[in-house]
Amino acid sequence: GEIVITGFVDSDEILKYKEKVEKPKKTVLITTSPLVEDNFMKERDYKSYIKIYLNNLNKIENIEVILSLHPRELNIKKYNSIIKNYKNVQMIKKVDIKSLYKLINYSDLLLFFGSGTAIEANILDKPTVYINLFGKEMPYIRLFENSGPILELDKEEDISIPIKNLLENKAQKEKLAKERKKFIEK
Repeated sequence: GEIVITGFVDSDEILKYKEKVEKPKKTVLITTSPLVEDNFMKERDYKSYIKIYLNNLNKIENIEVILSLHPRELNIKKYNSIIKNYKNVQMIKKVDIKSLYKLINYSDLLLFFGSGTAIEANILDKPTVYINLFGKEMPYIRLFENSGPILELDKEEDISIPIKNLLENKAQKEKLAKERKKFIEK
């Protein structure tokens, strides 16, 4: 027999959710990962990174941030204690897959730490930013490393400047859109 690789199984389903959304603010969707639950990181370190990135994003005017928690994350209280300090941040605890597709489509940019949501975001043609919290020791699949359509940032970097640029710079948006198209067509 012969095996033929045809691409991501749900891509046709995901594309049903692609539509233009008009809204007053740019939206950054952060999809979290169960790094604490999988024993890859201590909770205080993970919380510290989340706070730093929310502080960085807070420097960008006229944006809203949606924090979509991974279904396997157990300690939701850790996020409540963080997001209460931000007016422009909302948290979504658990979403079904169709709601996730709608959420990604609604967003202007996806920020993730190592998640399959990046594939869906690329299918929905959304700029995608990967924050590498582990360097070369990344415990998850390294599909996105050095990947053309995904901007990879170092964990210590102030993410406000590259994200603002990605939200506002038409040339960079178009360049990454071309890369996403190539990535999805592979």
